Amino acid sequence: DKTAENMNAYYDADARAQQMLAALDDALKLGSAPEVVSGVTKQADGSYGFQVDSYDGHALHVLVDISGGSCKVLNYRYESTEEWTGQTAGTLWQGG
Repeated sequence: DKTAENMNAYYDADARAQQMLAALDDALKLGSAPEVVSGVTKQADGSYGFQVDSYDGHALHVLVDISGGSCKVLNYRYESTEEWTGQTAGTLWQGG
């Protein structure tokens, strides 16, 4: 069942993201830079982010604020990694 597969893929990605958040919290407690956690990068606004790929063509994007000495999740978004391609205007019904 496709729905069950998609749910399992999300829960797998979620579990791995939670492990990364825990590793990031541990690094911060030790006084280490957030980038010591593989995949974590500093964003232009000063927050930190990472992506966890899923086996169903999606990815979980996580954005955190660490200014308080621990992770505060700002954004936790699961979305398709495939580019959406729409129809051209010529294929749309024009009325009549």
